[in-house]
Amino acid sequence: MISNCLFTIILIIIIVVIIITTTIIVIIIRSDVCMYFINKWKPIFSCLMHDECKRKTLISNS
Repeated sequence: MISNCLFTIILIIIIVVIIITTTIIVIIIRSDVCMYFINKWKPIFSCLMHDECKRKTLISNS
């Protein structure tokens, strides 16, 4: 009886640990993906923020 109870406790602990690690891994992966997209779009945003680039785009559009 005692060993059975101990087994269930160990099983629950293992499941909890697995869930926590998977969530942490998912968060890390998502943050990396987010950083990748930010780095990819940063030049475009910085260009849009820059006045000279704005003027060039306005001139080319008109």
